[in-house]
Amino acid sequence: MNKTLQNLLIITTTVLILAGIASALQYSPSSVSITANHDSVNNPISFIIINNDLAQNLTSVVFTASDLSSASGTIGSGNITKPGTIVLASGTQSSLTAYVNVPAYQAPDTYTGTLTATGIYNNGTQVTTALTMVVNVSTASSVSLSTIPSMSKSTNKTSFTITNNGNTDLNGLSVYASPIMEDSDDNMITLAFTPSSLNLNKGQSATVNITATFPSDLAFNSYSTTVYVSNPSVNVSTGLTISSDFCEYGQLGSDITITSVKDRSDVEDDWSWYPNDDVEIEVKVKNNNDDKKDIVVAYYLKNGDEIDDEDTITINENDHELITFKFKVPSDISSGNYQLFIKAYEEDEEDTQCKDYVQNIKIKQNTRDVIVDLNSISAPNQVTCGENVELTVKIVNIGKQNEDKVKVRMYNSELGIDLYSSGFSLDSGKSKKVIFSFAVPKNISEKLYDLSFITYYKYDKDDDEYDEESDTSLYTVRVAGNCQASVKSADVSISAALDSSQAIVGQEIVVRATLLNTGDTTNTYVVDTSGLSWASNIRVDPKILSIDAGKTKDVLISLTPSAGTAGSQSFTITVTANGKTEERQVALTIENKGFFSGITGGAIASSLGENWFIYLIIVLDVVLILAIILIARKVSKSRNTIEY
Repeated sequence: MNKTLQNLLIITTTVLILAGIASALQYSPSSVSITANHDSVNNPISFIIINNDLAQNLTSVVFTASDLSSASGTIGSGNITKPGTIVLASGTQSSLTAYVNVPAYQAPDTYTGTLTATGIYNNGTQVTTALTMVVNVSTASSVSLSTIPSMSKSTNKTSFTITNNGNTDLNGLSVYASPIMEDSDDNMITLAFTPSSLNLNKGQSATVNITATFPSDLAFNSYSTTVYVSNPSVNVSTGLTISSDFCEYGQLGSDITITSVKDRSDVEDDWSWYPNDDVEIEVKVKNNNDDKKDIVVAYYLKNGDEIDDEDTITINENDHELITFKFKVPSDISSGNYQLFIKAYEEDEEDTQCKDYVQNIKIKQNTRDVIVDLNSISAPNQVTCGENVELTVKIVNIGKQNEDKVKVRMYNSELGIDLYSSGFSLDSGKSKKVIFSFAVPKNISEKLYDLSFITYYKYDKDDDEYDEESDTSLYTVRVAGNCQASVKSADVSISAALDSSQAIVGQEIVVRATLLNTGDTTNTYVVDTSGLSWASNIRVDPKILSIDAGKTKDVLISLTPSAGTAGSQSFTITVTANGKTEERQVALTIENKGFFSGITGGAIASSLGENWFIYLIIVLDVVLILAIILIARKVSKSRNTIEY
């Protein structure tokens, strides 16, 4: 081989060796592309690094990153987290990940850079390879709005902030509100936005001012609308609430101060009420002026129908006064949170001196509660003797649970009324009208009478009983006209006797009351009892009865003496007729229950029934045992006797 060929072989071999060394370190794949959002972190770029040399180890492989660049800008290399230095044995590979953080507001574009790996072999030879990194930053159009403070007549100006949180500039943003705010008479609140149109570069914020204009005759209420900011790319919104103020012209002047508002109701927790509660509110108002003032104080609670009232008080200069309002919580009010509004203003000067106050209240519900809504009773204010009266009352289920069966009682002993409605179902929050009809007696006194109402609910169909009943509600009716004022007494004579053989603790006894109509016309009598706290299971049958003149009828009063009541006891029988009352006291001797109590005559048969022979055997056994004991004692005594 000549010298020229030898040199060519050496050069070729050297090139091949260098080429082999240069390709011994390799990325797979050689390029990685990802998509990421602006203002995002740890976006992964994953790859494999390979040592293709089958003879030598790479004692260290170090990674370096370039910036990621595009026509829109650069993502600096400082936002790239590179893998740490690694060792690659000959013919091996390693799966690795680099992480890219995309800064906030980074413009949408395709950003390209390299991740270079530099390795050193055992023999000190250095090799490099490069991975192409491609990051596609997405377009993000985003706007945020700050909360808008509530507005009112006295605070009719406010503002909020718009921020472009996206990575693109936004042009032609419009600011507007919808729907319009108006009362039932079409009196409308007008909103003005400044600016109402604007441009926002990415990351930029702007303040928008709002001014509300109120019509003078706007109804007092709370109004709400939605404020929108939009263009073809974005559409965002936030709520706006406006109160028209309880003060008609807004809170004005400094002569008046509402220093305190207190709940004086008989409730467990202040400002926590139940439907049908009687509420008492105490308002303390101060006159800051050097002259005496007449000040109007008013309250307002909205619940479908408005509940409001006002009163005028005179307050001396630099002094204060208390004023109290009383009202009943509506029976049909729903549970939830409400607001009670109070205002105080100088009489005839509300447009210059007025202050208001808002108190949060909570309406609760019992699990079960059915009431008579006395405010809804439909009946004549005055009735005459002998008149047939129809009375309509609304029954409301103010509890949380539906009631399968409800019954209502209306009664008044003087009027001879004791009526029950038929049973009916009543769901929670619902009401039903019940009609009672009765005739006013002709021979009663002209006066006011209280009609008593009780509701029965929580029906137990197994026992056919109502487990709960309401408190008694009273409705007053006046009786006047056509009454027989000549009636002087109840026209009744009462006698009473124990109908049972004995009065024993724990056993039912019956007292027979005989009523004699001492008048000269047929009378209706209502019978009741009192003073029976020592007994239970008290029944009067019948409770209402008619007796012809000069005739008698019996009334049976059943009761059971309670434990521990043995001894002398008494109670009173009360009979009412003609608006008058007669009473008869009954005295009884109550005995404790003994072993042989009532074991006489027919009582034995009724007590023993078909098992009389078992008790007879027991008695004979006792007698026989006693006889054996006596005989045994005599035998024992005779054996212990010493004879001389």
